[in-house]
Amino acid sequence: MRAIAFVAALSLFALAGCGERHQRRASYPAQARLSIDELADQRAREASSRRGGARVGDVMHGETLRRREAQDLSVELDTAHCYWFSGATDDMGHRIALRVVDPRGLTVAHERAKWSDALVEYCPAIDGVYRVEAKLHHHGPYALAIYAGARSSMSPVMVTSAPLRIGASPVDLIAREAAIAAPGARPVGAPFAGSKTETYWAAALGPDKCYWLVAAGQSGVTGISIDVWDPTDQRVAGIASSVNVASVRHCVAAGGMYKLRAKIAGGGEYALGVYEQ
Repeated sequence: MRAIAFVAALSLFALAGCGERHQRRASYPAQARLSIDELADQRAREASSRRGGARVGDVMHGETLRRREAQDLSVELDTAHCYWFSGATDDMGHRIALRVVDPRGLTVAHERAKWSDALVEYCPAIDGVYRVEAKLHHHGPYALAIYAGARSSMSPVMVTSAPLRIGASPVDLIAREAAIAAPGARPVGAPFAGSKTETYWAAALGPDKCYWLVAAGQSGVTGISIDVWDPTDQRVAGIASSVNVASVRHCVAAGGMYKLRAKIAGGGEYALGVYEQ
């Protein structure tokens, strides 16, 4: 009898514990938040509002069936506007990543969110049909909203080029890329050099001027990114390329010492050049 009573007491305790856990989970505010359609639309709408943003078509939907499966959609973009891409998923998808690929097949913008929604802003350098890739950390439904807004004179223009010839030095590659991206721009000092996975530098940038930052690596470099922080340590420009060269344009409102970073995939020497346009 004592054994039966003890087992019964354990069963009641387990049931009580399960009830308590269920109660806590029911109080989790996931369902009290916006739907994934509303969340995707709201984030892009708010981010583009300062430029008079308007939604491009309806909020789009998709669903992945496998973990980390990527799905694409095509959208035509022009250089007269900037665009905001906002993706959202639910608790099944867990996290969402967005990637924008230009008509040449090069990644020009990306964002991998820590939460269930992600936002990417991109101002095209060329007109054409772009590919937007959505990838969930797990699997499930997602929504994607795209807004277009006016292009400011201070908008960063992000460009990446095709892989350049093997054997060229990073400095030669930078000069070639700068001539393509910013004809007539003059170099600001000598290029910075690096060989580690990521390297930071500081550069004095003047007010009311636009600059091109061009990075290039040896043939062993399979991807390179550039990031720029202003004197208040706010990230103001960035680009990630899946090839060995990348360039980004930034127009400076307040001059001062800016922090620059180049980060590579693969290995080898690389360089970062700053050009004033």
